Amino acid sequence: MYRFRKNAQAYRNHTETGDCPFCAPPKEVIVEELPLSIVVKSSYPYDLWEYRYVTEHLLVCPRRHVPSLGDLTVAEKTEIMDVFARYEAADYNVYGRSAQSQHRTVPTHQHTHLIKISHKKTRFAFYMAKPYLLLKG
Repeated sequence: MYRFRKNAQAYRNHTETGDCPFCAPPKEVIVEELPLSIVVKSSYPYDLWEYRYVTEHLLVCPRRHVPSLGDLTVAEKTEIMDVFARYEAADYNVYGRSAQSQHRTVPTHQHTHLIKISHKKTRFAFYMAKPYLLLKG
């Protein structure tokens, strides 16, 4: 998972407001609302996934503010797994980080990535500095 320079800079330069972006997301980023969870557009999408261009990057979030999948109720887990199954059937990759991950942008609210990629492979990738900085070739 990589971002091109422009998106990597936007990601690095964003400022934390202290408010959780998943507890009350703006209406324009909500893709799907369910009783116990929501699907939202990622504010900082990846540009490449598995060396293919990302066409859509969504996040599945429980409505309840919990840090880990293990903190979910059985009903929340069931609903979220149903969401994963539907999106996986629609050709999305499902990706999540642990609650202790150093790279998790919002460590206090569990969220799982749904990443749809094109079938077009990148021809050239030049990596610089850190893994999430990619120069488009």
